[in-house]
Amino acid sequence: MTTITHGPDGQTRFDGMTVGELIAHLTNQSAHLMRVDLGAFTVDLDRAAAALRHLSEWQPIETAPRDGTEVDLWKGKHRLPNCHFHCGEWLWWNTTSVDDEPSWLKVKDPTHWRPLPPGPGAAP
Repeated sequence: MTTITHGPDGQTRFDGMTVGELIAHLTNQSAHLMRVDLGAFTVDLDRAAAALRHLSEWQPIETAPRDGTEVDLWKGKHRLPNCHFHCGEWLWWNTTSVDDEPSWLKVKDPTHWRPLPPGPGAAP
């Protein structure tokens, strides 16, 4: 069974490998092995794609990482980007303050979270 984790670096990992590393690993297998295992390989990729889709969807706040990993939060009707859990509280870096001084704001009672999307040119 494949273990899927979401690390503090924002990368989803399959048995410790990022998606890019997993694809490179599978691509480096011999053509003979790829032909023999093509059916299983296709099923595994379908499962991996489904897992990635699930990880990019909004999830209940109770399942959010509490190790400092930055995530998007949902509260009321608003998405709060780049939040993290620190010392028992959710924090959001607010750059739109009235006095133009960015600051950390506490986010009380968010209901959902999702991983940050990869940046342009980032490995999947």
